[in-house]
Amino acid sequence: MRNFFVLLPSFENYGGHEYTFIKPLNFFAKKQRLNLLFLLPEKNKLKFKNKNFKIIFFSKKYNFFLKIISIFFNYFKIKNYLKERYNDNDIIYLDGYSIYFLISFSLFYCFSNQKKIKLILWLRYPITKSLKDKILKFFIYKICNLKNTIFLTENELLEQNIKKNISKIKINKMPSLHNLSKHKKIKKINKKNLKILCPGIYREEKYGSNLLKFIKNNLIKNFKLKISRNFKLEFKNLSKNYLKKLIFINDNLNYNKFINEVLKSDVILLPYKMPNYKYRTSGLFFEAISLNKFTYVSNGTLMEKDLKKFDLINFGIKNWENLTIDKIFSNIQNKKNIKNLKKFSDFYKKINGPKSFSNQLISLCEKF
Repeated sequence: MRNFFVLLPSFENYGGHEYTFIKPLNFFAKKQRLNLLFLLPEKNKLKFKNKNFKIIFFSKKYNFFLKIISIFFNYFKIKNYLKERYNDNDIIYLDGYSIYFLISFSLFYCFSNQKKIKLILWLRYPITKSLKDKILKFFIYKICNLKNTIFLTENELLEQNIKKNISKIKINKMPSLHNLSKHKKIKKINKKNLKILCPGIYREEKYGSNLLKFIKNNLIKNFKLKISRNFKLEFKNLSKNYLKKLIFINDNLNYNKFINEVLKSDVILLPYKMPNYKYRTSGLFFEAISLNKFTYVSNGTLMEKDLKKFDLINFGIKNWENLTIDKIFSNIQNKKNIKNLKKFSDFYKKINGPKSFSNQLISLCEKF
């Protein structure tokens, strides 16, 4: 049986949302009759029948010296692990890599038989003049065997950026992985105390100044907002008036708990900063849409463009301090908006999700 090695070097502490990255790979491996093997960080919540191989990941909070050590440590880990197991017809899938792991993998690839390595490589971010992207270009142009490499990305804007900055490679835009429609349940809106959810892990560009502006402008209104407890750690000086409105939950809920939190909410807020999300989509957004949940996003994001296609223009927010609880109630109870959200949700579910993703990957891998 051929092996399918999945390297997810920075997917640490997997929770419910991130689990959706795994499901389509299971579909793909099963249909192709591949032996699925994961290489993951030491700390994660994924449980497999077969024990997955451990690699080292140091997040931003760790110092530079430790990250440099991780380059060589992971290089030897990958080398020794794959040396014993990799055969000519096997496939390597790499997603979610830092600059440090990219160097580790480049070293492994360079000192291996490049002509035999079959690689699927994700390009999830715009190509800039950063050191990481310079190393990525060097890997692609000088080390990588392009004939045996499939490059994946997630949207047309990213595809255009990559084509402009990296020539001579074919970019394949993939369906979104995220589709939770099978869990869909109808829930009545809580008119007395609106339940708002800011799902996923806390990062400043996701739930920073825009969210604080919204909360400040609605302190006298009746609502409860659930968010990662790390929000509280970041903003330690929040007044009691703010804290009364907030319910703190774990960063990485398991799959069922994550879905349950989305289903229990009345509305989802994703007040992401621009230009951070100019090229980036959000799996959380598409999961909410697949569950037919009204979701507010920032003006100018790719998510707002999708909302506009279905005449849901009131859900793209330019100034978050101007979004009020009263406006939210009005929008989510509007019959036209309810009808348009249903159309968007149905359209999205037809073209995205684990099966759509795995089917396209199967088609692309015919060259292997």
